[in-house]
Amino acid sequence: MKKNTFLLLTTLLLLLSCKSDKEYPYEYWSRLVDEKHKEIVALTESVTCTDIEEFEIIPFGAYMAPQYYLRHFSIQLAFDKLLAELDHLQNERIRAAAREGIYSGIWMPNPPLHKACKDGKAKLIFAQDLSLEKINEELPIRYEEIKNFYNDVSCTDSEEWSVGLLLRSECCYEPIAKHKTIDSIEINEKIDIYNRLMERKHQLENTSCIQINCEATTNTLSCMNGKPTIKIAHQ
Repeated sequence: MKKNTFLLLTTLLLLLSCKSDKEYPYEYWSRLVDEKHKEIVALTESVTCTDIEEFEIIPFGAYMAPQYYLRHFSIQLAFDKLLAELDHLQNERIRAAAREGIYSGIWMPNPPLHKACKDGKAKLIFAQDLSLEKINEELPIRYEEIKNFYNDVSCTDSEEWSVGLLLRSECCYEPIAKHKTIDSIEINEKIDIYNRLMERKHQLENTSCIQINCEATTNTLSCMNGKPTIKIAHQ
């Protein structure tokens, strides 16, 4: 009997010692992801920043809402190694979340506006880093950039175009035509930055959009005189 008990305990210990990565909980992987993220940022900040153009913006992760890092050519090998490790950890966290029935909310894309040297360190500047005064300067400039982005692109087939949405100061959205393949990544990034700036503006002005009822509309896109045109029908 004692021999059987000993064998059972030994077997259990072996099983526990052989615990695979896939059995660790979501919190475990989340902690490792956060630590690896800090490690990557620390590596970048270990390089003194005197010329920001020596640092490249690296998007990483989910296509719809990637994270962004800065990489200097002098640390590329170490940086890429850490990024590969982060990728593994994030994949394990996703698997753990699926096992435990954990579903995160929708992450909105938050591209950086630009990069800069601050106190000798390379930094990414996001919408949430700007003052209200600076945001009010940025918004009209970026609005015109988006509206005029496809001025030189002829519209011959409406199926090649889609409708993007720009958040306006009154909390409703304005439809904007964007091409599905021509510079699509760039225009989507511009729209995302504009919307994050407007959201930050609302936050700084204490503007709540929760109780704002925007009129329901149907947007129909067509080509007219070589330009993408959106017809708005109020429902």
